[in-house]
Amino acid sequence: MFFQKIIKEVIIILSLSNIYLSSINAEYSGEITSYGANAENQFCGFKKDSWDYNGLMTAAINGPMIDNSLSCGMCATVKYKERTVNVLLDNICPECKFGDLDLSHEAWKELIGNTNYGREKATWEFVDCNNFLRQDNAEKGLILRPHHINYWWLSMTPSNMKCGINSMSISFKSNENNWIPMERNNNLMNGLYFIYHNHVVGDFKFKVVSKFGEELITEWYSEIKDVYYIKKQFKCNEEQECGDYSKNTLLTKIENIINPSNLCTCKN
Repeated sequence: MFFQKIIKEVIIILSLSNIYLSSINAEYSGEITSYGANAENQFCGFKKDSWDYNGLMTAAINGPMIDNSLSCGMCATVKYKERTVNVLLDNICPECKFGDLDLSHEAWKELIGNTNYGREKATWEFVDCNNFLRQDNAEKGLILRPHHINYWWLSMTPSNMKCGINSMSISFKSNENNWIPMERNNNLMNGLYFIYHNHVVGDFKFKVVSKFGEELITEWYSEIKDVYYIKKQFKCNEEQECGDYSKNTLLTKIENIINPSNLCTCKN
């Protein structure tokens, strides 16, 4: 019974590992359409200065793949015949089916080569957001921006990240080893927001975890600002001294699912 239980747990771990790896590395196919996009007032909640939009090369991802808004701020390479375009995912297309993307007019023209907006078949895959990191931002670092603030709660929006975000936590200097998870809940608020349901008192810092399991921990702050420029960036899918995500071995898969933070921890 003991060995049967161990084997069963290993099978579950491997299944989860394959899902975790393939969701980032898979190629998707679907219909592409186009709409008149802009850099603000989109579903994900980013601002004009949240990214380098590269002439508004953006896209809305289909509803089934929005992943409780965690697909916001990810990037994709879209392929149509012999042409490609890189897009930033900053909106949702609720009526689109799994695999579909709704491109900005600018991205459509770059990919298709004309302004005859309609429907075409294409393939795409998630990629790092190197092309959309702000060049004027120190070290092309992560940006954190408060979205809703009142006495009872604080919500933060991350942007300018090289790869997707999985979670955020907050810690206070009065108990600095205690990381309090910040909630991601579309029922409370649409967009990429992480919510701390309490009053912010005393010095605090944030921990942001990427979809590759990297932890990026900020410095200590003593007040709520309009924006926080974090002078460091995720490595994402690159080989890293503290763990190589690309080593797709049996042991690595098991270790990364049991403790994803082993992949890489970037701290002050």
